[in-house]
Amino acid sequence: MDERANFAISELTAGIASGVTSLTLSDASLFPTPDIGYSAVLWDSSVYGNPAKDANVEIVRVTEKSTNTLTITRAQESTADVNHNTGGHTYSLAISLTEKTLDDIETLIAGKADALGGDENYVTDTEKSALHAAGGDTALGTQAENLDMGTHKIVGVVDPTAAQEAATKKYVDDNEPTLPVKATGAEVDTGTDDAKFVTPKAVADSKITQNEETQTLTNKTITPRILTFTTDATPEVDSDSYDAVTITAQDAAITDVDMVGSAELNFQKLVFRIKDDGTARAITWGDDFEAKGVDLPTTTTISKVLSVGFIYDTVTSKWGCVAVADEE
Repeated sequence: MDERANFAISELTAGIASGVTSLTLSDASLFPTPDIGYSAVLWDSSVYGNPAKDANVEIVRVTEKSTNTLTITRAQESTADVNHNTGGHTYSLAISLTEKTLDDIETLIAGKADALGGDENYVTDTEKSALHAAGGDTALGTQAENLDMGTHKIVGVVDPTAAQEAATKKYVDDNEPTLPVKATGAEVDTGTDDAKFVTPKAVADSKITQNEETQTLTNKTITPRILTFTTDATPEVDSDSYDAVTITAQDAAITDVDMVGSAELNFQKLVFRIKDDGTARAITWGDDFEAKGVDLPTTTTISKVLSVGFIYDTVTSKWGCVAVADEE
């Protein structure tokens, strides 16, 4: 029998002329890849909803498929190889019941009847020996295909004890797992119930901080991101990643502080805490800094911690010095 599929229909991406032996569909996913091949109907779907109404309808045979492109044999089942490429028209291809399909089914049934002695209801001795006697058999044996019970039931099934044993409806109903329930916003805040799932509404109703929402933080500690050096003549600081810099034993002059952040915010704050190694060290801050009410310090005080506060100014694109303090 030919390959077949339900609801296999698609528009052509472009019409085809007489003699052309391939076509491309908008979506051929429902069309099977041919082995034997199969018949399909080609017609002008922009004019005729029913292909039987199209005087130029053509039955083709699909012999190959590559993604959305099908190879076809034209003029099948007494139809003509004609043009299907009128400008502005849409053409479709569909797997449909044709005379050949019915002929193939009839031939298949006739062949089976012949094998059974000319009567489709006849059972051969070999087939009879394979039948199971009621109450006599304990196993069906290894099945080569799916066991189709039609409209009949399998009854008298015991409860399963192994992974691959069948279960009854009652067994499934009696052992249905308890599904988790939704948590409320208050339960999200409590954080003590791990058996409930959280929905977007529960998050909105909770006190969870959200990135883009305006919220007031109460009783919260913001932990600064601290970059630590023992000593560095040209410390490099990424202000996207750090809010504070501490240098614990500077043993040479600082000749440049290189700020490598790329997403500085207006009024973003940055604090430096610098201590020398027992010798006063000169400090040259570099082009990323400017005085903003307080002069930039130019040296450490021997063995004292120097604290310097900066606020970023997007107008000047510089870190403005707003506070300087030496350890007492």
